[in-house]
Amino acid sequence: MKHKNILFLAFVTLFTVLNAGTNDKNQVPESKTDRVAWLKYYNSLERSQHMSKAAALSDRKAGTHNGNRVRTLFYNYGSIGRPNTEPSMEWPIGSGRGYAFEFGVIAGARIKTYGGQNDIIVSDGLTVAGVRYDNSGFDNNPGDWQPLPGFHDPFQSSIAMSDAIDENRDSKPDSWPGNWYNLSFQDYMWPGEYGLGVTTADQESYYVMDDFYIKSHNTYWPQQGWSDTLKDDEFYPGFPVDTVRGGLGLQVESRGYQWIATRAQNVIFFVYELKNVGLDTLDNMYFGMYGDPHVGGASDYNDDDAYFDTFIDIVYGWDDDAVGDPVFGTTIPGFFGYKFLESPGEPRDGIDNDADGMVDESMQDGIDNDGDWEAYSDWNLNGEWDPGEPVNDDLGTDGVGPDDVQYVGPDDDGTEASGMPDPGEPNFDEKDLDEADQIGLTGFIVNTYSSSTETEDYYYSSRLTAPIDTSAFTQNADNIFMYSSGPIKMAPNDVRRFSIAMLYGYNSNAASGETVYEDPHNIRDLYATAEIMQEIYDAGYRFVKPPNKPRLTAVPGNGQVTLYWDEGAERSRDPLYGKDFEGYAIYRATDCGFNESLVITDTYGSPYLWNPIAKFDLKNGISGPHPVEQIKNSGLHYDMGANTGLVHSYVDKNLVNGQRYFYAICAYDSGSAVDTIPPTETAKTIQEDFSGNVSLDVNTAMVTPQAPSVGFIAPQITFVSDEEMPGTGVIEFKIIDPTLVPDNRTLEVRFVDSGMDLVDNDEDWETYVDTDLIRDNGIYVDMVIPPSVDTISYSSSITEMVLVKGVVGGVFEHSGFQWKIKTWLDGPSLLTDTVYIYPDAFVIEPTMDIWDPAIDGSVNDDVGSDGCADEYEDGSGGCSELAVAAPGSDPNGDNWDPLSNPNGTEANGKPDTGEPDIDMNDFQELVRETKSFSVIDITDPLNEIPIMDDQVGIHGEDFNQISTGLQVFVENDTLKLDDERIGWSTGDCIWRPTARVYTSGTQGIAIPLDYRLEFFETVVDTSLKLGVWTRTQFPMAYSVTEVQTGMRSNVIVTSNVDSSIQASSKITPFYYSSEDRIGTEIGVDLLPTWEFAFTTPLGNIESMLPLSNGVMIGTSTRGLAVYNQDSKGWKFWTNASSGGGLISNVAIKDIKYHEGHYWIATSHGVSLYDGEIWKHHQRLEVIFDDWEPDKSATLEEPQATKSYAACTAIDVDAEGAVWIATGKHGLIRVNTRGTYLTSYDDEIDFFTGPDSLSEYLEQLTDTEVNDLKVVDNTVWIGTNKGLIAYNYVDSVWTHYPKDNLNGLLNDDIFTIDKLPESMGGNLVLGTAKGVAFMVDDAFTVYFKSDSTLPDNKVYSLYYNSPSEYFLGTGSGFAVLDLSNASADFSSGITFGQYGASWGDATIYTDKNIKAITFSDGLGYFGTENGLEQRISENQWNTFGPQPGDVLEIFTRKEFSSLDNHIYETSSGKEDAAKVINNLEAVSVVPNPYVATAIWEQKPYLQSGRGERKIFFINLPMECTIRIYTMAGELVRKLEHNESVFNGAESWDLLNLDNLEIAYGVYIYHIETDNAETIGKFAVIK
Repeated sequence: MKHKNILFLAFVTLFTVLNAGTNDKNQVPESKTDRVAWLKYYNSLERSQHMSKAAALSDRKAGTHNGNRVRTLFYNYGSIGRPNTEPSMEWPIGSGRGYAFEFGVIAGARIKTYGGQNDIIVSDGLTVAGVRYDNSGFDNNPGDWQPLPGFHDPFQSSIAMSDAIDENRDSKPDSWPGNWYNLSFQDYMWPGEYGLGVTTADQESYYVMDDFYIKSHNTYWPQQGWSDTLKDDEFYPGFPVDTVRGGLGLQVESRGYQWIATRAQNVIFFVYELKNVGLDTLDNMYFGMYGDPHVGGASDYNDDDAYFDTFIDIVYGWDDDAVGDPVFGTTIPGFFGYKFLESPGEPRDGIDNDADGMVDESMQDGIDNDGDWEAYSDWNLNGEWDPGEPVNDDLGTDGVGPDDVQYVGPDDDGTEASGMPDPGEPNFDEKDLDEADQIGLTGFIVNTYSSSTETEDYYYSSRLTAPIDTSAFTQNADNIFMYSSGPIKMAPNDVRRFSIAMLYGYNSNAASGETVYEDPHNIRDLYATAEIMQEIYDAGYRFVKPPNKPRLTAVPGNGQVTLYWDEGAERSRDPLYGKDFEGYAIYRATDCGFNESLVITDTYGSPYLWNPIAKFDLKNGISGPHPVEQIKNSGLHYDMGANTGLVHSYVDKNLVNGQRYFYAICAYDSGSAVDTIPPTETAKTIQEDFSGNVSLDVNTAMVTPQAPSVGFIAPQITFVSDEEMPGTGVIEFKIIDPTLVPDNRTLEVRFVDSGMDLVDNDEDWETYVDTDLIRDNGIYVDMVIPPSVDTISYSSSITEMVLVKGVVGGVFEHSGFQWKIKTWLDGPSLLTDTVYIYPDAFVIEPTMDIWDPAIDGSVNDDVGSDGCADEYEDGSGGCSELAVAAPGSDPNGDNWDPLSNPNGTEANGKPDTGEPDIDMNDFQELVRETKSFSVIDITDPLNEIPIMDDQVGIHGEDFNQISTGLQVFVENDTLKLDDERIGWSTGDCIWRPTARVYTSGTQGIAIPLDYRLEFFETVVDTSLKLGVWTRTQFPMAYSVTEVQTGMRSNVIVTSNVDSSIQASSKITPFYYSSEDRIGTEIGVDLLPTWEFAFTTPLGNIESMLPLSNGVMIGTSTRGLAVYNQDSKGWKFWTNASSGGGLISNVAIKDIKYHEGHYWIATSHGVSLYDGEIWKHHQRLEVIFDDWEPDKSATLEEPQATKSYAACTAIDVDAEGAVWIATGKHGLIRVNTRGTYLTSYDDEIDFFTGPDSLSEYLEQLTDTEVNDLKVVDNTVWIGTNKGLIAYNYVDSVWTHYPKDNLNGLLNDDIFTIDKLPESMGGNLVLGTAKGVAFMVDDAFTVYFKSDSTLPDNKVYSLYYNSPSEYFLGTGSGFAVLDLSNASADFSSGITFGQYGASWGDATIYTDKNIKAITFSDGLGYFGTENGLEQRISENQWNTFGPQPGDVLEIFTRKEFSSLDNHIYETSSGKEDAAKVINNLEAVSVVPNPYVATAIWEQKPYLQSGRGERKIFFINLPMECTIRIYTMAGELVRKLEHNESVFNGAESWDLLNLDNLEIAYGVYIYHIETDNAETIGKFAVIK
């Protein structure tokens, strides 16, 4: 019977140090027949050189491969899996579902003994195989391979794994040996197959074993008795040099490979490289693999079916009844396949064994047999490799090149970029699988398991040498098999390879019986994995790799878990595609294998992908399903995310307190659509053993959320700076890990920028010219060495190189002078003693010669921190405006001298604060660029503690360091105007300021300054006008001040009139580019910055209607405005703000009030407004739309529609009818019938006039109507073709054109007014040539040539009183006194003109006054530039800036060193008063407890229900819990002592005697030092 219960070997920690050399005690006996000498030699060697039995056992290690969905134990003596242990070929990981009993590598050969006998030796690492073992091993211990020391950590239990972590913090991955430390790399390096530190798979294993201890043919074994002579059956692979070593003389390097990529996640590879380290040639060598699958689990092995696919040489098995061990539950066991993937080569038989066109190719012949090795690329054809040229395969013997992250420099042996292939390089010899003349699979045999009386050597050898035989398959049985390949010949030092792969697939049809394999759909999944398995092998075990694993931290909270991780994955490189990181996926599960979230299936329903709870990816346009299928023809595409942007923390909410959760943060890459490579994702590996111990990987976490203490006060961080900083971005502290926030600490955020660094960033600072240090450098070049860091100056015409010899440490002699090279910009190595110096090849060290004013002249900008050169120093540390001293006299004592004044700043050769052209005194350097920020603990100012250094996430990124539980998010601003903050801080100016960078011809420079424009009664400053450099000619009754410096800014002002500004004015702060402070040309002498201008919200005013407390204003392009003179407030209506109620923003030419509504004439018709609600007159809208069918009006952009005047004037007759003048369609009369509920009841009439109005005009529709006035029964119409009157009672039309007889001088009638009856009731017309008074049918006209008006065009008329009749013209206004006017207005009128300079008013400059009205004694004049309010004759309000008004212009600025933000922290703590007042919040969950709770864990790989558990929650930090029966008997006492973040205590429902409690109601009593509470809970079983 097969032994099924095998315990783990006990790992002994004894370690024996090997001594490679020999000494006198270890001399090889001279005579091979000297038995005593050989025994002495063997015993000494056994102690000092080879493993003792204890030491050998201590080196036997186990490992766990878990790099994808396959997990298995394996051992460093050749065995894979272990009977009745888990995980043994487990799939999927974490499920506990094993698929194999044991696999093992076998090697055997025929030998000739000392006596000439033929015999067999077989090496294996199997533990149980149903055979009889000889007794020559370790105390009868079965198995022949034994591990060699030096390839694992002897004090750790695990085999060396590539992804091992450093849990013990000794700077070495725990399972790695100490001798893997590499001095060149200054690190521990993984011995990768393709180079030091190179891992081609996501998880690799590595160990070395040999067959030294096979003693079946070696009588020199100390525990046995023997004679003094060698026996005929003895065999020593090292004979005659070594008659101690047993076995065949084989040493084996073993590597395991796993990839996490979806296509490769169900396969594991093992590669074996065997070397003949003996002295015998092994003529009949066979390699093989023994396998014993158990599909369905360890106890479900007697019903396996199997099939051999001869086309791809793969064996696979499945469970006959589709039912596995109980651990499988209802899950159908899958397919388990195994393949002898790579066979050994035979390079000496003269045969092309692998049919690749090459005969006897070898991986050890030093020849690139297949010609695929590629030397470096010599792009510049100089015969040697240069930096930047591809190295290709010419990496050198270490296998690492300049593009690898672990690269530290060229190989010491000179093999890198040598132009010749060398061992260790890709695509050559042992690193090229194609250079092995593989003999292929030569043997395969399958048997039903049974015990055998054969010895292991003969049992295995008979199967190694058997041919391929698939006829012995027995279905529904316990099958075992053996692959083999041979015979081959192995000479001493020959190396041969073979490899196997084990793969899995879903049995998706859940069929049973031995014909399952015949269903192609059923085995599709397995064959898809087989295809990718072959692809990986063909690529030399190189396959795409996911990014590196992020390092995850999980913090439990109340019903939530906070996750945060580092950004290391974002810097990783794929071996094929370089930096291809794309995003993060977050997974959560309650099982360690995350199998509950493996729910994303392929087309056939097989689950392949996990469903993340969150995903964050780069904002790079890559989103949605990846175009390449994860598995061909599967319909399975990886979700690339939604361009969310990267984050490095996440809060998972709505969790169950007390429930254990597993988390993983996985990084994924972008794949390659071009090469049809799907994305790959990092593994998420968590292991749980029989005892429930959990091992986590760096990117996984196990966490249990709980409620905090009942007195919990959350940690906080508070901004406490009371000073406004210049930077306008956002700084936000986020508490990521509340458990780490310190208490009562003061933190300061400090920024580093490019503008306050004492660095001449724009390179315009200039030190003195040290003329005595100009060296003649022969015919090539003059070298100029000023006392500052500067580039050597070469003549532009010189391109020859300068040959300089004798360079030692960067110093060389030339032309009799010593030169020091400070920094090579682009040139040769300093290690040589002869260099060729090209132009601009290096930077020189400053010479620091003392400034001599007599020789060197001016100090230029190097004037010292006082800001002035010697000539202007006042002797008190300040500066004078005039020269008061001589150069070199040093009145302020700041001239640098290395001995007498080493701290001097003038002429010291470097820029200092206060000097010109540096930092604050160089306005170009004020444009700061934020470089980084740091967070400093300044609680103790004398002992500052860095918390976060040099953080560069300043644009909203969240990859800044998390320290003390805090992370800082900085959203830095870009330098621009702060439009939201620009505005008037005082005054009621309605001008809207605008600002931009100056762009008129010369591009201005945006400066990070704020400005304050303040207006005064008198002149306070002067401005500059272009073309004239003298500033005093242009006074300013306002000032422009730089807020940050407090200094008045130099400005250029356009439209500067009488010291004031207008709405059309433009103000440009500037800097002088020369110290003389003069200039006439922008961009040369003057450097402009911003340009400030103004607009009014009114613009050109077309009409006004007086209100009881203000005025309503119609504009030409900006809609409607209402001014309340009581509140000084404004309301602006546009098409958009009125929701379309205002039909158009354009040409609001008239406003009338009628029956509670404002009738508003616009370019697109009539709008109605009742003071609160905008209304539509549907019938009129239809009419106007019909009249203009080609208009393209929209609510969004009415001003952009076709320009036409649908409605130009409105008036109301005595009967209440509304008359509307249209632009081209005559008159409309609307009788509203007294209701505005609906417009459909209105009577609407149209009047277009007769066919011929007069000899001058045919129809009214041929005119453009400007205004109308209803007087009695007559509608007077002002047009561009004269005055028209319509008597609507008599239906009589009369035309008054321009006529010498009637006195009308122009046909353009702009406006019509009617004087009061007390003044005669006459009509007054504003025309294009003067004002016309109508008397009967004649007109008396006054115009500009009469010197009565400022302009001929009269646009508006307003009668205020007999002595004040206002006329608005094209150039100012006039006031007529009509008190003494004659009846025909031909005399007695007094004219007052306001078209020239007039007091302090500015209205004389405003043209086209198209509307005038008065309200409550105040006059309102509508001009082309806005509104003017007449307060009195000489007092006007322009609603523009007035004395006392202040305009503030702000910029958005980057953070700089001027920004220092202070914060204070408080940690999470417990409030004692809160505990006392809220202790009754303590409760039990669940209550009642019914049979189970959601958080109770089912034992992993064990039967039973597991531990029961309830929680007491909302507990204080320290308390005592007593549990009583209802009878008052004490059941259990619990002591709770936890942090403030954990207010829960669990109880396992066991009493004081550790027995399960009975069901019923229980009482709990919670007691603290100052409070207590009592409650009840129930347990129902």
